[in-house]
Formats: sequence, C-alpha cells, structure tokens
Amino acid sequence: KQRTKYKKFQKGNLSCGLTIEEIQNLNNIGFVWSIFTNDWKIRYDELVSYATEFGNANVPQSFPQNPPLGYWVAKQRAKYKMFQNGNKVCGITTEQIQLLNSIGFESSRCTTEIWNARYDELISYATEFGNTNVPKNFPQNPL
Repeated sequence: KQRTKYKKFQKGNLSCGLTIEEIQNLNNIGFVWSIFTNDWKIRYDELVSYATEFGNANVPQSFPQNPPLGYWVAKQRAKYKMFQNGNKVCGITTEQIQLLNSIGFESSRCTTEIWNARYDELISYATEFGNTNVPKNFPQNPL
C-alpha cells in the first residue's frame, strides 16, 4: 500500500495518506519504493560497462547502441538534480548517487569541459566546411 500511496504522492496528490515525514522515515530504513530496483542495477551495470569502454559516464540521451541506457541516464540526471534541489522523494537514493559518482557520473551535461570540447569540434567543422551549419546527424560526431 505504501508504494501505491507514494505513486499518488509523486503525481501531486498530497491527500494520498502518506506524508513527507513518513516517506523520509521509510527512506531512512531503506524502503524500496519500486519493485523494479533490479532494473536500476541492470542499467547501472550497463553504465559501468559504457564508462569502461568510452572512458566516461556521459551516455548521450539518443545512444543508438543502447537506447534504453541513454534514456535511463537522462532520467538519473533529472532525479539527481531534483535531489540536489532538496527533493528527497524524487526517486533516487543517496546510495544510488554514491554509486553514480563513483564512476564519474555528471549530473549535468552542461559542464565547461564538455562545452569547450563541442566548441572545438565546431571550429574544426567550420574550418573544413566553411560554415557552422552542422547537420543534425553529422556522422563524424554522433554524440
């Protein structure tokens, strides 16, 4: 029943019979809100494999080799950001955040380093093609 009430709470139904304090108390004892937590572990393991292969955990949202992983990573970033903004019932746990951080997960893709790398790629494109109108599916930079 707690999981059902929690889903209603997440959708904005504050009269669902579950208070923020009760949610926090359940979180404190490690209550599992989703019976699909094994899915989280599966995707996390895929992310670890990605990080090992590519040297980072920055899976693009549209990742053709594994579209569910790209979507999952985007959702983790959104949940992580909500957690950082004080929403402790956003669907991500402190332990999950620690696991993500341990492999270099970036909660925001808009870091200076990434921006600078993309800027350098744009300069290279402009030098080669004489303009900055990069096609959406430019094959030399699928990310």
